[in-house]
Amino acid sequence: MIVLSDASNRLDMHSINEQFRVKKRLYSSTDNDNLIPKKRHCNRDGCSPLELYPIVKSISYPLNVNEEHCCIETSILDSAPVYVNFSKLSFQSSYDKTINVSVYKSLDSRDISPIVSLSPHGMQFSPQYPVRLRLPLSIDKKQFEIDQNVIYVCHSNTMDNEPLCWQKLSKETKTSVLYENNTVYIEIFLTHFSLYKIIIDTLQNLRTKMINSCSSSSSSCFNWSNQNEVSYENRHEQKIKKNDEHSYYCQVYLRCFSNTNKFTLDVICSKDKTTNISDTNKVIIAQSRSSRKINKGIVRIRLTSSIFSADSCASEEECLTKYESNFDENDFDKQFALVSNKTCFESGVIGKIFIEHQDLNGNYEQVFELNLIVEQSIYFNHYYHKCRLKETDDKLVQRSFQLSDEEHLNIILNNYLKNGISIENMCRIFTQMLENITLPVLNDQQPYILPNDLNTEHLSCGCTIVTDERHLKISKKCNLKINDTLIHRLSEPLRLCWKQIGREFNFNDVDLIDIEKTYRIDGLRECSHQMLREWYTRSPDTCTIEHLITILIRNKLINIALNVHDIVTSYISEILEDK
Repeated sequence: MIVLSDASNRLDMHSINEQFRVKKRLYSSTDNDNLIPKKRHCNRDGCSPLELYPIVKSISYPLNVNEEHCCIETSILDSAPVYVNFSKLSFQSSYDKTINVSVYKSLDSRDISPIVSLSPHGMQFSPQYPVRLRLPLSIDKKQFEIDQNVIYVCHSNTMDNEPLCWQKLSKETKTSVLYENNTVYIEIFLTHFSLYKIIIDTLQNLRTKMINSCSSSSSSCFNWSNQNEVSYENRHEQKIKKNDEHSYYCQVYLRCFSNTNKFTLDVICSKDKTTNISDTNKVIIAQSRSSRKINKGIVRIRLTSSIFSADSCASEEECLTKYESNFDENDFDKQFALVSNKTCFESGVIGKIFIEHQDLNGNYEQVFELNLIVEQSIYFNHYYHKCRLKETDDKLVQRSFQLSDEEHLNIILNNYLKNGISIENMCRIFTQMLENITLPVLNDQQPYILPNDLNTEHLSCGCTIVTDERHLKISKKCNLKINDTLIHRLSEPLRLCWKQIGREFNFNDVDLIDIEKTYRIDGLRECSHQMLREWYTRSPDTCTIEHLITILIRNKLINIALNVHDIVTSYISEILEDK
């Protein structure tokens, strides 16, 4: 009977060998060998456990006569470095040539042990001089301590008393005779495998084959204990029940504060499929359909969204990532403090939540990936209409280049509210004004009108300035890349239209407002200077004179485009004079 102890999960391998005499070869290619397993030949025509497990490291090393002491360091696990030490013994000695593979750190009870495989080169080995593999593997995982997990590989001419693969052996080397002309080439494969798993799987496969192919008397050899004779259905039910105990559901709730643009987002992982939230203002925006298993350890929760950003007032991290550093099969929840740069967003997917757990290698494996779905459009009431007024006011004063600060908007808003006009009606009035109003055009914005008989202007440098950007031509001589000197000189003609040009450079209103608030006190030229510098930082490849003049022509700023061209030609002349 095989003894399976629930307390220590120990297998009595000696009793397995003595009772069953299983003809399962892991190393031998012969069919008349009844030992488990006996290494008689070094070739691997038979079944090998190395075919079932990944190869971590492969080292080819010839052991010649004049070879000195050598140590090779490799690793089968991040936490368990392995040292391969070739002993400093010459072939003239009467000792075996040994290879010492040591693990200098504890394996932390992972039931993992290194194994060394030998492969010949050029038929150097023969059945007369086999390679013997000595594995001092301990069945008790508590003995996997420092300097305990050591493997010795001996090249020997011993034909009898070959050790068993699973037998716990002593660490002493035995003497034997080696010949000088018998050069040994050894290839080392360092792998890792579970000692318990391979033994149990092998015995279970053998038991299944015996039951299917042999008579009842033959199958009675495998007298398993009653505690292991469990039906498949019961085992399946127990497995499902056990998985349910370690499985979790995920729900995501969102609360919007209507007077501001701030949000709070709650991510809850619990064993219950539905979690009751007492706060009626929170709306569920994501929920997992099925449960998933989350392993113990570190759990990472990530939020990705182009609508939301971290609320700096609440000291929220910009990466929008949180960790459950010591997850131990307990329910947990994480909260994000968010702000939105948008005044409203329509129904649909507004982002994603990722729940990931850390594996043994330090990588994060995905458990949940949930879409954040909003059923109804969200508006921010007072804040929303205030931003709408700001956008309308910016458009109204854009061509006159007046400032649109917060104080100005508050005055307009308060005056309308005092007179009993609703915010919705006020927005409607401003929209109508925007459609029908005609503002005076300043001198710097008046379009450059060419004579009726002249639709193009050919310049001496080879450039052609036309009112249609499709026929605009800038010569290679004038198509310079923007540098610090040009930024300083071009900021003057662009000072009155820097916002308009900035929008053509894909600056959003938030960026332009930040530049205005920071540098408006130093004048419009400084705002234009900073806008050009930011453009150069964002898009250095497209930051050219041709691109700038094209945008000016597109916005009907012909006179400014010609002014920019004059500055460029003057700059080129100065460079040529210096040379």
